[in-house]
Amino acid sequence: EESPLAISEVMYNHPNGNPADFIEIKNVANYNVDLFSYRFDDGIDFEFAYNDENTLSPGEFAVVVDDIDAFSAQHDTNNIRISGEFSGDLSNGGEEIDLEFNNTDLISFTYDDKRNWPQAADGGGHSIVPLASAMDAQESGSLDYGGNWRASTYYEGSPGVEDPSPNSPLVINE
Repeated sequence: EESPLAISEVMYNHPNGNPADFIEIKNVANYNVDLFSYRFDDGIDFEFAYNDENTLSPGEFAVVVDDIDAFSAQHDTNNIRISGEFSGDLSNGGEEIDLEFNNTDLISFTYDDKRNWPQAADGGGHSIVPLASAMDAQESGSLDYGGNWRASTYYEGSPGVEDPSPNSPLVINE
């Protein structure tokens, strides 16, 4: 079964320290998704609570954060759906993250800070964002490959909203 959720952004090595780290999910289905019974485990632990705030409409985002105060000091949180604080830390050197539903792994991936991963995200102030081409294949491991990620367009990422595609003014026409 295809997951109605996708991992859409990971800030794992914020320049102001791990408390400002976050992970973002997106409802990629064409129906509302109740996040109750979903949880993150392995690198971080977080279980989505049963409440009205944890229902995502199609295209909506939710973030889980390391520390709400540190996150709020970096971002205007007025339009960001924050589902809560995770326990553990997103390792600055990379680790496995699992998104589960009813104790079954839906999306499992290992991010890294090695050469083929976006270097601007390794303490340089950017998050990692999956390429559009990798969004649909998350259940089958597309996120394990560094070439399927890019650095966020904006410094400190774009939690709670779609990260815009980077525009390149350079055009090679011959």
